[in-house]
Amino acid sequence: MYKNPNNMGRKGPDSVIMGDTRESPMRASNELLWAHDNGTPTSTMTARLGAAVQPLADARGSEPSRDCKGMVRGNSLTSRGRRLGQLQVARRGRTLAAGLPALALLVLAGCRQPAPAPEALFKHASRIPTDYSESPGLSARIYLDATPSMDGFARAEPEGQYVQYLNDLGLALQRAWGNPSIEYYRFGSSIERLTRSPAYEAASEVGFYHGGPQFLDTRIDRVIDQASPSVMTLVVTDLFQEDADVAQLLQSIRAKVVTNRLALAVLGLKAEFDGTVFDVGHSHMNFPWNSEGNARRRRPFYTLIAGHTADIVRLAKQLTAVSQIVKLENLVILAPVVVRSPLDWRAAKVTKPKGVAQDARVVADARPGALAFRTTRNIDFEFDASFPYNPVPYAPAIRFSKLGPPTVLTLLWSRPNFWTNAASREIASGTGPGPDAFRLAQDGTKITLMGRLPVESLRLNGTYAFALTQELGSDDFELPAFCAAWTMTDADIAVYAKNRAAFDGTRTQNLSQFVSGVWAIMLQEYKPSLGTVYVYLQR
Repeated sequence: MYKNPNNMGRKGPDSVIMGDTRESPMRASNELLWAHDNGTPTSTMTARLGAAVQPLADARGSEPSRDCKGMVRGNSLTSRGRRLGQLQVARRGRTLAAGLPALALLVLAGCRQPAPAPEALFKHASRIPTDYSESPGLSARIYLDATPSMDGFARAEPEGQYVQYLNDLGLALQRAWGNPSIEYYRFGSSIERLTRSPAYEAASEVGFYHGGPQFLDTRIDRVIDQASPSVMTLVVTDLFQEDADVAQLLQSIRAKVVTNRLALAVLGLKAEFDGTVFDVGHSHMNFPWNSEGNARRRRPFYTLIAGHTADIVRLAKQLTAVSQIVKLENLVILAPVVVRSPLDWRAAKVTKPKGVAQDARVVADARPGALAFRTTRNIDFEFDASFPYNPVPYAPAIRFSKLGPPTVLTLLWSRPNFWTNAASREIASGTGPGPDAFRLAQDGTKITLMGRLPVESLRLNGTYAFALTQELGSDDFELPAFCAAWTMTDADIAVYAKNRAAFDGTRTQNLSQFVSGVWAIMLQEYKPSLGTVYVYLQR
C-alpha cells in the first residue's frame, strides 16, 4: 500500500492513496474508476493493483488502442502516461506516480467483459423488504372504548349501525381466516376482558359505557402498549383526543407498532348518535349531539388496526363484503413500506431508445429486460422504461408530479485490475450526469423512468453504472381526504366557544394531527422507498 509522503505521520483523507477501501462506495474496489453522487465526486478514489495494469486514457475518454486479442498499443497513451512503468491515481487534483515494470504496458486485456451486477458494485444493492405477506392463521384482540363518550351510539339505536358494525367486524375476521382466535375487551383507563358472548350485544347497552371511575378516561395508549407482532390489535373508539393524549399515544405507537415493523390502519366510519361529546378544546367543553336520523349528522367513530400490512388489507376487503357502512375511501394504512414489490431494474419495458440499444450482455447475469445499454451513436442518450407499480393498498398516495429527481450514484467500471484515467480535472469539477438526467412518473398501474443523458456528460469510456433512489418525504405523500374533512380544528373550537349552537358533532378533534403524526414516525424510522433502480450504459 502506497502512502503519500507529504502526509506521513498524520491521518487524513489523503494519507492513504492506494489499497485503502475504507471510503469506497463499492464492494469490488479494484473495479471502480470514479464515482460521484449527482455530479459531485466522492471523497475517495482508490485503486488496488492486480496482476496487470491498464494504461491511462486521455481526459476526454479515449481508451488505449488495442485489437480484439487485447494487445495494448503504447502510442495511445496520454502525455501524463507515456513515461514507462507509471500508473497515476488522483484524488482531489493530486497525482501519485508509482514505479512499475515496463512490461506492465504490454498486457493481454481481452475483449470487453460484462460489468458486475449491482450486488457486487454497490453496498446498498439489495431488495428492500416488502413486509407484505399474509399470515396463514390469525389471533385478534378487539378493544371496545367503554367510556361515556361512546354511549350515544348505543342510545341512538341499540341495534343500529355501530352495533351492527361490531358484528360485521367479527364476521369479516372469520371469513378472512376461517377460524381465527378472537378475544374481546373493553377499556377506559383500565382494560377488562369480556366474557359475554357475543360481545357486541353487551356494547348495545347504555350501561356498558358507565362501568365506574376506571372507564371515564379514554387511554388508547394503554391498549396499544399491549400490541404484539403475533396478534392483530383492533381498537374501536371515537378517537376524540386532546393534544396531550395524542402525544402519549404516538409514543406508544412508536414503541409497540413502528419498532416491530407493524402497520397502523385508521378506518373511519359514521353512525347514528344521541349523547354528549366530552372534552372539546383546552377548556374541556361538553356538547350534546343528536344525529336526528340525518345521515349527514352521523357521528364518526374509528377502528385502529395494528398488525401486518397484508393482513390488514385482507381484513379490509372482507369488511367491504359484509358491512354496509364500511367505505374504503375512509381507510388509510400507515406501513413501513409503500409498495408490495420494489421496482425491478431487471424487468423493465424500454421504449423510445435514442443513441442506445438494450444489451443484457453488458451486465453479468442480466435478463433480456434489464436496463443495460450500449451506445450506438455519439449523440445524447435517451430512453423510457416502464415498471409495474404495486403500491400498498390504501397507503398514502405518492404525489409523483411533485417529486424531484432521484438521487443518483454513478460508478464507472472497467475490467478487473485495469484502470483508465481517474486524474481528469473534468471529473473533479463534476463531470457526469446532471441532477435532471433521470425522472420518475406514474401512469395508472405503471411507473416510467425517463433517462436523458447528454453525451458530453459521459466522456470516459467504460461501463457506467447508475444507482437511482427516489427519496420520499412527508410532503411527497397525500393522506385520504377524510383525514382533513373529518377533523375539528382549533379555529372550529374557537367558534364553538363563542357560539355553542354552531357545534358540529360530525368532526373529530385532532384526527389529522394524529394520522400525520403516525405517518411522520413511520417515514422517519423506515424511509419507505420504491426501491433502487440500476441502469448500465456501456461506452
